[in-house]
Amino acid sequence: PDCIELDPNLVSLIKSKKFKCFQFLKDTPQNYTAIYTSNVLEHIEDDSGILKELFDSLTPGGAVGIYVPAHPLLYSAMDKEIGHVRRYTRSELKKKVLGAGFTIDSLHYDDFLGFFASAAVKTVGYKNGANLGSKGSLVVYDKIVYPVSRVLDFLGFRYILGKNLILIVQKPN
Repeated sequence: PDCIELDPNLVSLIKSKKFKCFQFLKDTPQNYTAIYTSNVLEHIEDDSGILKELFDSLTPGGAVGIYVPAHPLLYSAMDKEIGHVRRYTRSELKKKVLGAGFTIDSLHYDDFLGFFASAAVKTVGYKNGANLGSKGSLVVYDKIVYPVSRVLDFLGFRYILGKNLILIVQKPN
């Protein structure tokens, strides 16, 4: 895959792993049939502009997979510290991708239990006495809680609530 990364240190790391890496989408040499963006759009002020760039970088019929944090009410000090500009509502994300020209194939939540974990981080605080948000707490979450959450998502909870949104869009032919 071709990779896009702004951070020069991460560009070096990506290139050391033998991947092609560009700092800007417009610098890539081709149009793509598929693009995936994971936990990126929430860091970008002009996310609508980037969505338009993604649209322009696709061949007709091409698809984009988008993974972003959900629920602005969960925005916390942790979000701010890691550089999030926003968390998305379903309707906001939908409106932005449709405005860029995409059609929507699917849109649903991911990580049902993560909603409640994020609510706890927002309520109790990040890196507090309970050590929420620490490396250890994230390891416990990833190894124990997230697998249970994945099962709940599979059982249909992804259509009700979740910490993140997964969206698949397509550029019309």
